[in-house]
Amino acid sequence: MTWRRRRRMSRSTIGKKQNCPDGSRIWSSIPQLDSPGRTSRKEFAIAVPNKLVIAPEAAVDLADAFDWYEERRPGLGEEFLSCVDASLQQICRIPEMYPTVLHDYRRGLVRRFPYAVFYEYTVSTIVVYAIFHTSMNPQKWRDRMP
Repeated sequence: MTWRRRRRMSRSTIGKKQNCPDGSRIWSSIPQLDSPGRTSRKEFAIAVPNKLVIAPEAAVDLADAFDWYEERRPGLGEEFLSCVDASLQQICRIPEMYPTVLHDYRRGLVRRFPYAVFYEYTVSTIVVYAIFHTSMNPQKWRDRMP
C-alpha cells in the first residue's frame, strides 16, 4: 500500500479489516503503534511523596471561605473544599507545574472558584501559606510570605 492510499483513508477505516482493491488487508499493512498513554511499568520512576504543610493562616482562610459559601447555598462549601483538595493534590503530584509569583513562591489556581493557593516548594516539603480570593489586595498575601 502506498503512502497516498493511506492518506486517503479516513479515521473510521484505519484498523478495520477491509479489503483493498488488490486483495490485501488494510489493517495488516499499517504499522501498529502503541498508544501514547501506555508504557511499560519499567519506565515509571518511583515518586517520592511530598510532605504537605498548611500554615495556620491558610487554614483560617479556608475556614472563612467555607463558611461564606455555606451561607450562600448549603453544600456549596463542601464543593469548594473538594475543589481546593483537588488543587492541593495536583500541587503535591506536580509542584513545579504552577508559575512562581514572588521569589520561590508559587500560585496554584482552584478550579471553579476564584481562589488561589500560594505555596513554597522545596525538595521534600510543600508549605501552603495562603488560600486567597483572587480579587483581594495582593499585598496581603505578599506580607504573609516569610
